[in-house]
Amino acid sequence: MHRQETIDTTVPLTARVITIEVISRLNFLGSVITREGDSEEEVKRRIVLVKAAMGGLNKIWKDR
Repeated sequence: MHRQETIDTTVPLTARVITIEVISRLNFLGSVITREGDSEEEVKRRIVLVKAAMGGLNKIWKDR
């Protein structure tokens, strides 16, 4: 049986002599990972990237 443990994320975690910094978001391999584990910020980021790419394509399509 799997037992789930709760970890207090408001204080830094120390493992042996290394202190691990607690962060609210991480950009990992091009994807945004948040502390809460939701994907809202990642979806918004991708929409902005698509709008920028489509803006560049509109210039090409209008020239034809």
